[in-house]
Amino acid sequence: GGQTAHCKTSTGLDSITPEYKWFTANATNAGGASAVCLLTAQYLAKSMPGVPVGAVESCVGGTNVEPWTPPSGSLYLQHIVPLLPMNYRFALWDQGEADAKRTNSTWYATEFPVMIKGWRT
Repeated sequence: GGQTAHCKTSTGLDSITPEYKWFTANATNAGGASAVCLLTAQYLAKSMPGVPVGAVESCVGGTNVEPWTPPSGSLYLQHIVPLLPMNYRFALWDQGEADAKRTNSTWYATEFPVMIKGWRT
C-alpha cells in the first residue's frame, strides 16, 4: 500500500488517494495503527454481526484542532479532503491534548464543535 492512485469514488468522481487494501487487523499486522481506532472497529464488528466494519485512520500526532478545521485547515486539506468521496457513518476523534496543553479546556470546548460542524457540511 501507500502508492498514490486515481480512484473512482461512490459518486463516480476521480479522487487521488493513497491506495491501500482492506485487511483483517490482528496483533501481528496492526502494530502501526491506533489502538483506539482498532478497538472501536472490533467492538462495532462484534456488536453488529454480519455487518462489514471498516476503519480508516487519518492522524498526525501532537497537532492542534485548527489545522483539522474546514475549509482551509492544512491537515484537513491534506488528510480529510481526499477521504470525503467515501461514505462514513461516524468519525472517531482521539486528539486534543496539544490544545489542552497550550490553552485551556474552555477554548477547546468552543473550537472542537467548530471543526465538527465543518466536517458535517
